[in-house]
Amino acid sequence: MSKSLGNVRTVRELLGEYPGEVLRCALLSAQYRSPLNFSAGCLIRHGDVGFLLWRASPARRNPTEAIDLQETGVFKAFWMISIRRRPFAHYTPPHQA
Repeated sequence: MSKSLGNVRTVRELLGEYPGEVLRCALLSAQYRSPLNFSAGCLIRHGDVGFLLWRASPARRNPTEAIDLQETGVFKAFWMISIRRRPFAHYTPPHQA
């Protein structure tokens, strides 16, 4: 990407197309000293991985069963329940749409 070539995309633009978790996965997947191959295919691949991880999450099925409120405390319990409300709940991988 190059600003002079006009092919720069802002994070705000990308967030309009992809969930924040997909962008985070894509950015965290690269080693910090190596160039980042940032493309639509890369984002779709990371969205698929994130979607599979989200589907496999035990908290997604019934978050209150996975939490013992007495042991974890209220803050941790609310955090675990909030996992269920992540953007991946509404994310459909492009090839499955």
